Amino acid sequence: MKIPTMAAATATVDQIGQVLESDGVVFLTDYLNASEVEQLAEDYEAILSAQESGIDIVNLDRGRAAVLHRAENDRFPHVQRVFGSAMMNDISQNFFQAPFGLNRDVYVLHEVVGTVHIAQELHFDVLPTLKFFIYLNDVSRVNGAFSCVPGSHKFTKRIRAEYGEAISFEERGITRDHDFSENQILPVEGPAGSMIVFTTEVWHRAGTVSVGDRKLMRGHTRVAETKATPQLMKAGRFSKLKKMVGF
Repeated sequence: MKIPTMAAATATVDQIGQVLESDGVVFLTDYLNASEVEQLAEDYEAILSAQESGIDIVNLDRGRAAVLHRAENDRFPHVQRVFGSAMMNDISQNFFQAPFGLNRDVYVLHEVVGTVHIAQELHFDVLPTLKFFIYLNDVSRVNGAFSCVPGSHKFTKRIRAEYGEAISFEERGITRDHDFSENQILPVEGPAGSMIVFTTEVWHRAGTVSVGDRKLMRGHTRVAETKATPQLMKAGRFSKLKKMVGF
């Protein structure tokens, strides 16, 4: 088993869609060039140090994290260009075949040795989401490569059919109960500018940094009917979710 990989310059939306359907994940090499990575990195640093509307700072014991709500803050032009791109929109349209909100939330993370959070456990997300995950520095196993089990979204489909609404943030154990071996969990290593596109129905986890650091930005796209995020915020529960550094 391997991570499906394509060159971003030549991959078509249909090809990406076919791989997402079969494997649930695709790795696009050289999605951003060096200049684009540098520009996005400027917004990355500004967001992590910002204290303004539309940005939630996530408190970590080690490292830094924030969530940018794009509809509430459009001050970061490189984020808007990258995470509002026609290609991401077309991939999402092909995937959902229904109205969706493109990268409404963009997670910004700087993880270091000692960073610990719940997304480092193998899981599928409570809320089905299509994520666009961009490395802003070179990432390998030692500095926290994202890992997943290609094709495992088919297993998740059976779990959702069995448990239905019992799958929730309060009953997160269901989303973490599995029999996958370490040999099935594949790291996605790549240089700055690489992008992972995946459905969170695929079992996945964040890597643990043992050397150096990991810098990334990650857009979350969901069907328009999935409005759990704002509802949870209004219910006063979003502060707990932010600690997870993702859903």
